[in-house]
Amino acid sequence: MTSASETVSSVTYDVPAYHVDMVCAAVDKANRRLARSDNPDRFTMCVGAAFAVRDRTPGFPTMVREYVPVTLNTPIISVGPWMFAATRRYDPVAQVYVTFTHTSLTGYTPPEDGICQHCGVRRARTVVHIVRNTDTGEYRQVGSSCLEMFLGVQPMTWPLLFAHKIGEDIDDAELRFGGAGVGTDIAEVREVIALAWVLSDRGTDYVTREVADFRRRVATADVVKTALFRAHTVRDGSERRGLREAMQAAGRLAGAPDNVVDEILASISTLPEGTYYDNVSQLTGRDYVGAGSVGLVASLVTVYARALRRRAAEAADPAVAGYLGEPKELLTGIEATVLGVRPIDSDFGSGTSWLIKFRADSGHTLTWFASRRQEVATGDRVHITRARVKSHNRYDGIDETAIKLVKLTTLSSAQQTA
Repeated sequence: MTSASETVSSVTYDVPAYHVDMVCAAVDKANRRLARSDNPDRFTMCVGAAFAVRDRTPGFPTMVREYVPVTLNTPIISVGPWMFAATRRYDPVAQVYVTFTHTSLTGYTPPEDGICQHCGVRRARTVVHIVRNTDTGEYRQVGSSCLEMFLGVQPMTWPLLFAHKIGEDIDDAELRFGGAGVGTDIAEVREVIALAWVLSDRGTDYVTREVADFRRRVATADVVKTALFRAHTVRDGSERRGLREAMQAAGRLAGAPDNVVDEILASISTLPEGTYYDNVSQLTGRDYVGAGSVGLVASLVTVYARALRRRAAEAADPAVAGYLGEPKELLTGIEATVLGVRPIDSDFGSGTSWLIKFRADSGHTLTWFASRRQEVATGDRVHITRARVKSHNRYDGIDETAIKLVKLTTLSSAQQTA
């Protein structure tokens, strides 16, 4: 058999400088596997010049981080007319296959079971793969043991093909082996969502795997798994109590009628059609999922948080050019809508500040770095009793008035309609 290759669009990542060696090692390992299989296709990587990013979080010393742009060209590995198109992982609890595409599967519906369409054997398979004939457009689902007959290489290289899927909270182990505990660990879909909502502080502090890696934090999906399946193994007493309290709060939330869990599930309808939409629609259509699918279900919290921010921006008055007050001026009696709330971590262990963005009824945009968590959420209407203008800034083409020493109250529904 002869091998052919073509390259998909390049993907560029800004990688922390201390991670570049790890990325290079992963690419080298993948290419060695291809070489051992006598396949001429290769992953290629281009490393750009390092650049510094200054974190000027108010109240903290300026932190300089060094990043390096890395461009990864991922080959479409093929033998003859057959090319790799996707990997599917089976969740035995939800009894569905979750699909991770490398190329578009437009117009193709994979089989619902684990049949290998090469050898014809129908059995329960944890992982299957989709290949496509570039001459005829035909798709086939094949088992891992038969894949080498099509592509001349075992699927151990596949995780590199999915580097851009980090935001969906899938790690290499889950993709290749179905995740730890699949088949034994079972989670209720509503409880997973409620727990992710609680542990991410109502979606404001959801940590994806990408952010966890770059900022050396624990991914929210992993904290959810620990709370669900391994809380009893946590040695730190305060951490164990925190997980137990989160579980209790999530249990109350998941069981309450007409609550945020229903709104999060409804936010799936805001997603564009595609593999992610298909995966979460399938999984949330079941009552229970396995441990390997917990990350995908938990990630819906971020979908809902984006929908909330979009809804708040649409409900607020349009942004106007200019600033509200002059630096050091005292502002009083301002009514506004909260556009978003997110935490800003300090790299010096001095705690977390909270960035809260408002749109005043006058249309001016205000930003406040609060030293502690405020009891406000995206979309809330607030009355700013007093605030001192700190500075005038511009972000994403919008004029922003930075404020400090803020005193505010949340307006009730009655106050908003008065």
